[in-house]
Amino acid sequence: MPIDLKQAITELGGTTPVWVAVKALTTSDTNPKLGRLFIPPCGETLEEFLTAEEKEKLINLIDDSKGLKALVVDTSGQQFDIDLRIWGSFSNYVLARNRNKMVKRMEMKPKSDAVQLWCFRLPAKQDSKLCFATNIERGDRNTEEDILEALPA
Repeated sequence: MPIDLKQAITELGGTTPVWVAVKALTTSDTNPKLGRLFIPPCGETLEEFLTAEEKEKLINLIDDSKGLKALVVDTSGQQFDIDLRIWGSFSNYVLARNRNKMVKRMEMKPKSDAVQLWCFRLPAKQDSKLCFATNIERGDRNTEEDILEALPA
């Protein structure tokens, strides 16, 4: 995790971040008309991080335009209110609401950039707010495998 991102989480009083996924950005991830960023299947990580109450709420909101309220923090400490949703028939997690602001502010570019994603809680106590930390990996990367290879061990 980049030092400036870890510092932003610490300054907010967040818990220790947990790795979620890395995602090569696609055109649909940055398209302002679609307004959502797919989170690739991440095994049990995100599922285990969510509380039972959060999981239940997400399941009940599948066909709703709302989602589980969360916060996204980037490497500059910029914060975005966002919704975590389960995307209908795909049953994938997505980040929505204010996603367009996040894409613009972080200058996300499809087909070259990738987003690294961690989750943490704010403040550092049980049943606290769900948060995500993001880092944009710049460069010509085409697959998640390429991006994972570039991550430090």
